[in-house]
Amino acid sequence: MPEVILRRFAGWRERAALVWQGQTFTYGWLADEVAALEGSLAVGPRSVVGLNADYSPRALALLFALLGRGCVVVPLAPGSRPQRDALYALAEVGTELVLDDADALTVVPVGHAVTQPMLAELLDRGTGGLVLFSSGSAGKIKGVVHDGAKLVARYATPRRPAVIIPFMLFDHIGGMNTVLHTLSSGGTAVLAKERSPEAICRLIAAHRVEVLPATPTFLNLLLLSDHHSHDLSSLQILGYGAERMPEATLARLTAAFPGVHINQNYGLSEAGILHTRSEASGSLWMKLGGDGVEVRVQDGLLELKVETAMVGYLNEASPFTEDGWLKTGDRVEVRGEYIRVLGRESDIIIVGGEKVYPAEIEDLIAQLPDVLDVVVSGEPHAITGNIVKATVQLASGESRAEFRRRMSAALTAALPGFKVPQKVEVTTEPLHTARWKKRRA
Repeated sequence: MPEVILRRFAGWRERAALVWQGQTFTYGWLADEVAALEGSLAVGPRSVVGLNADYSPRALALLFALLGRGCVVVPLAPGSRPQRDALYALAEVGTELVLDDADALTVVPVGHAVTQPMLAELLDRGTGGLVLFSSGSAGKIKGVVHDGAKLVARYATPRRPAVIIPFMLFDHIGGMNTVLHTLSSGGTAVLAKERSPEAICRLIAAHRVEVLPATPTFLNLLLLSDHHSHDLSSLQILGYGAERMPEATLARLTAAFPGVHINQNYGLSEAGILHTRSEASGSLWMKLGGDGVEVRVQDGLLELKVETAMVGYLNEASPFTEDGWLKTGDRVEVRGEYIRVLGRESDIIIVGGEKVYPAEIEDLIAQLPDVLDVVVSGEPHAITGNIVKATVQLASGESRAEFRRRMSAALTAALPGFKVPQKVEVTTEPLHTARWKKRRA
């Protein structure tokens, strides 16, 4: 962690840095805890360390202390724990630091030796690093390696401090961006133990939270919840990202929070979270860029050149072009300086040679009465290659056959026949993952 940021912590000693389980922790506490951990940690100064924790005061102090010691940190949030052994083997973790619900620390030997040249180079340089995990189009987990010095350098210039909830998980690039941005700017991070709409609304009301970055899936559930019973008047910014926002959800969100700025965020595990500016609160068009970021579109696909992009994958071929551009895999439309993300290229369904974007169909189905959530995907078919399948959650007890007739009538008037779902499933199970994104697999 650069000394300039640690000096800021000391300069803000009496300011609230963290709120966790109803208790406030100051920047003075954070600075002292980082210093104490740097001097007492029973791990090598340059080693690969698993950090098995959720957001907590000691978890964040450990993150800063480990980076300061030149370690490569592998955060592991609760939702990733079933894959612990495979993830630690991929990242060659030597030691695991485990924090329990009371924030007590246990050191667990794991024993993997570092053989991966990328990790070895980071450790030799002493810059520290971060390994995050990202699932590719086929569901294969990819180990994304960031240079610690480059990653933290993004936060060298403080921004306006705010009270914010780090909604994205501890081992997600969006979560890391939120806490590093908040704490490097002197803001207050309100740490959530539970991420249900009710629990988040209680935190906003209790701690006068000003900024909430979340996923469209979560914000849709927030709109369906009893959010009106909470005082959310402190909210100034609602950010959304990590997946495409349905137009119907964005329209409802804008209407429900008329005094709140609603901004689209854009980022990747490979590139970090980039500076964006939405054309308007109710628009899916955005400008993308900022210092150290270049943007281009090749054959309809977004490519980026980012100074703080990852070093590379641990177990996958490089996604960079020969001239250094990162291929994001996102298909976009361009209108002047603005772009609109249509969806992941890997999510496109090919039906009889025609391209079908799931988000286009999801947007229309989501506007039908009694639809709580919907996921559109492809299913193999002997004649057309694929057919379009819609899986829906309904607010009522309507049968699958009744809903299918209603949906088909509405969509046939708006879409060509090959885009209308040929298969419909009605489920009572959540259609989102533990990371509050649509479950497409």
